[in-house]
Amino acid sequence: MLNLTTNLGYYRLVQRIIGKIAGFHGLKGEIKIFPLIDNLEIFKEIDEIFIEGQSYKLLATRPHKNTIMVKLEGFNDLSSVEKLNGHVEADIQEDLQEGDYYIADLIDLPVQDETGKSIGMVSNYSSEAQDHIFIKLNEEYAAKSELILPFVDEYILEVVAGDHIKINLDKDLLELCY
Repeated sequence: MLNLTTNLGYYRLVQRIIGKIAGFHGLKGEIKIFPLIDNLEIFKEIDEIFIEGQSYKLLATRPHKNTIMVKLEGFNDLSSVEKLNGHVEADIQEDLQEGDYYIADLIDLPVQDETGKSIGMVSNYSSEAQDHIFIKLNEEYAAKSELILPFVDEYILEVVAGDHIKINLDKDLLELCY
């Protein structure tokens, strides 16, 4: 069984994207982070984050609606945090079982059909109701630009991390492209 995941827990520390700065809150310099991981408890477990490669010590975290509010050491007012933007990374424990993949590792991977012919590359993902990957098709499929494919064994034949994904390109699937 295949799984797209961002859950954590294996014994090797890996720097991963855990969120994106979504804005700022209040006059005391809190940052709103939109989480890009399933396990929000990770924000309670880490004491350091990285923004654009720069390390920042966390003083406090708390949930706020669909975001996580963080307070960083050395940032005491709104004007001091407003210059921060981009993705938020942290050193986390990796928790991948066989057949589990980090979504971020699949983006931009080349996609091949069952014969090894290149058909495009992974451009995005969705986890609405079921995990799906979006495949930006090569120019040869000019009438169609993108294929949305369920991330299940029936369609995903092979994932070679960092190299490619091989899919079962059923002719009926191309009819679903837009």
